[in-house]
Amino acid sequence: MGPADAIVVLGAAVYRDGLLDEASLRRTLEGILLKRRGLAPVIIFLGAPKGDAVEALVRADMARKLGIPAESILTDSHALTTQQEAARVAALLHPRGARRALLVTGSHHIERARRVFTRAGLDVLPAPVDEVSAEASLPMERLATTKKLLITLAARIYYRVLGRI
Repeated sequence: MGPADAIVVLGAAVYRDGLLDEASLRRTLEGILLKRRGLAPVIIFLGAPKGDAVEALVRADMARKLGIPAESILTDSHALTTQQEAARVAALLHPRGARRALLVTGSHHIERARRVFTRAGLDVLPAPVDEVSAEASLPMERLATTKKLLITLAARIYYRVLGRI
């Protein structure tokens, strides 16, 4: 991990009441910490709306409250898939002459996301966040972990079959 043109925080989920889910909160905080370390001049928060709440805007508000200057925050709330996120981020960064991005997403998702963003023309520096616990003790925790991993596997297969990674 090193200096980049931007920190890109991929979407996860927001609840209708405007609270970020755990994965989104972890990603958001990691992006803010990277920005505070001075690793990039801009941070881009992604995340679609759910009801009246818009994940990208909730994240940007949190970043401002935690000391990140508003002028160094960009948001996009229109992408629904990793491929759409990559295309939209490339469209934001390329006109600025920016190519290198610190990519913040779940550790289980980082490899597929890295490939998709690379295909979109970005030089990616992975910044994974642990979102899946290998030490889940309750049955519901283990089921949630299994579900996340199966979704990631299915997405990886889907993207590979379509030739997107």
